[in-house]
Amino acid sequence: MSVVLIFDEVDKPLAERVLAVVLPSRKVVEKDDSEEGITEYLGEFADRWKDDESLRESVSESSKSFYERHFPNGEFTAPNPNDEEISLGAFYYMILQRFDNQAIGSAIYTDKDAKELLREGGWFNA
Repeated sequence: MSVVLIFDEVDKPLAERVLAVVLPSRKVVEKDDSEEGITEYLGEFADRWKDDESLRESVSESSKSFYERHFPNGEFTAPNPNDEEISLGAFYYMILQRFDNQAIGSAIYTDKDAKELLREGGWFNA
């Protein structure tokens, strides 16, 4: 499985910049000192997906080439715009779109790579 890491874009090692982790269960875990409100913001994504047909169509269309290029083995695929329940692929892609700027970034990581980064960043007890 894979997770999404959301991080700030300051001049420090990535392990020290992680603000939140988004798990495949859609649970969001924020760093203790994060005041970003990421959990609440991402909590609105499922409702936005359900209520906005044009959003579903846009995400489905724009994520297709992204997932084909970055996940050729099919771990993630473009969502079906007719599905009113948000898929994990749609959820992750919406996060990647929203957190892609000069202040905050995001990326999909394998469990193994994410655990290593989080351990380096002090997310786990020794």
